[in-house]
Amino acid sequence: MKYYSAWEDVILQRTESVFDYRIYNSTNLIFQGRAYKRPNADTNDIKLNKIFENYLSNSINDLLNSGESEDTGVNASKVFQIMKLDADGTETLIDEYTILYDWSYDFRYRGSNANLPRPINGRYGAGMYKMDTTVSGPSGAVTNTLNGGAYNVLADCGNYALYYLNAYGGWDALLIDGTVLKKSTITQYTTDRNYNNNSIEFEQTKYINEIQDAYEINTGFLTDEQAANLSKNLIPSKEVYLHIISDNKIIPVLITDNSVTYQTYQTNNLQMPQYKINVKESQVKLRR
Repeated sequence: MKYYSAWEDVILQRTESVFDYRIYNSTNLIFQGRAYKRPNADTNDIKLNKIFENYLSNSINDLLNSGESEDTGVNASKVFQIMKLDADGTETLIDEYTILYDWSYDFRYRGSNANLPRPINGRYGAGMYKMDTTVSGPSGAVTNTLNGGAYNVLADCGNYALYYLNAYGGWDALLIDGTVLKKSTITQYTTDRNYNNNSIEFEQTKYINEIQDAYEINTGFLTDEQAANLSKNLIPSKEVYLHIISDNKIIPVLITDNSVTYQTYQTNNLQMPQYKINVKESQVKLRR
């Protein structure tokens, strides 16, 4: 068995000019291909990770909907996949690979236990989830937990929290210490009709409004280490939820910022780093 993080290139080298192969996820055939050796090349190289990465994910949507405190089932198991490769036609097992859903580019998974969360400051508030994701060794037992992790500072304020998938494939939580401003963008669709200008009839009428709710989130002050963590793990995250704690309402959101500055005390005019994060709700509301 060979162990890799998802970001690492996994290259199979063969000597055949034409090589047919199949890839299984456990016992399920997921890919069947034919590779041709490049002209003048010594080996026929196949980049397997480009196939493996399509079968990795870590969703907590079902966990949040279920009311359970942890998930060790289908959704969690996609963090960690065992792939088997054989030569098509001979069914000869060539190799086995275990791939961890890790896109950090600084951690190389090699089969040991792995604690995937990287919480920014360890602060939590009453009613907030304390996210945690663990991988138990070569067996690949993966657990997402809503009430675990390294959160050891109970805050007496904060009505918003962000839950997000970090670069290592685990879930983290950040209690928002700063202000949160909600705003809405309204896209209007209208129709025109004949009218009598001696009346109060409408010429233009709205038939539907699309309402895109968004939030401007201020983190409050952070240390240099916390700022670097936020810049690497939160801002580029592809899956984020906003929790309005007082309403016990969790909203799927998209971070709309397309750049981030790694602030430090020195580069921030001798002031502690703080960030303004812009998010929009994933679900657009309609008014007809």
